[in-house]
Amino acid sequence: MVLRVLNIEYSDELLLIHFILEKIHKDITGRINAIKTGPPIILFHENFAPKLIEYTKELKNVFYNSKQRIEVLNKFVVLAFSISGNGYYLSQKGMINIFSDKKQLKIK
Repeated sequence: MVLRVLNIEYSDELLLIHFILEKIHKDITGRINAIKTGPPIILFHENFAPKLIEYTKELKNVFYNSKQRIEVLNKFVVLAFSISGNGYYLSQKGMINIFSDKKQLKIK
């Protein structure tokens, strides 16, 4: 469906958004499937789902603002990275902590 939309209204930014969100969807689905197959080594943080919902609402609200949209997409990427092997390790070490109000994700 998205590819048909791109055929009608193509833009590099729309393609980037689709690519990022599709990758994140695959990462989340992959982690869920891995959990189903055996004892999980990498777990979802208890606030993963609320953050996913929060970022989805943020993206909806800033969709037409290019700079803010990129900032929200970056939050999605960090959220998905938190369920990868290396991302989970860095989260456990406290180097990535998007689930804490103390340390917010900042764009440099």
